[in-house]
Amino acid sequence: MSDLSVLVVEDNEFDMAIITEALKSAGIEYIAVSNSNDAVEAAIKHKPRIALLDMHMPHINGKELCEILQTNPLTSNIKIIFLTASASVDDILFGVNVHAAAYYIKGVPMRELLNRIISIDFATAMREQVTQYQRFNNSIADKYQRICELH
Repeated sequence: MSDLSVLVVEDNEFDMAIITEALKSAGIEYIAVSNSNDAVEAAIKHKPRIALLDMHMPHINGKELCEILQTNPLTSNIKIIFLTASASVDDILFGVNVHAAAYYIKGVPMRELLNRIISIDFATAMREQVTQYQRFNNSIADKYQRICELH
């Protein structure tokens, strides 16, 4: 779980306390903000791997925040998890259509949410390593090709 940090965007103090306590007890670093405006700034500054978003918040809702994060080159690699009270089919389909990593209804057991966060982080880290190995292998192959062309 190296470099794992989670941006928690939650406007309800009680829900924020539950989420952050669960992350803290699991040893997961987190950045907690209570509104979407602060979330964008925090995402750029702290570069979390995962953002845990509430769907319905004042000013900028979770849908709009998700789109802002996914379209900004500085935050587009952040994996999105919705944790919301909304069981609306439209909201769930939005989560699916924007390729959110997960969509949970509030009240989900924290162990399940933590397991999902850890598995998303692990998969992300593995993809990054594979990409690095592919770049390395391609550079070696390019060097070998150039050497062969010279001889």
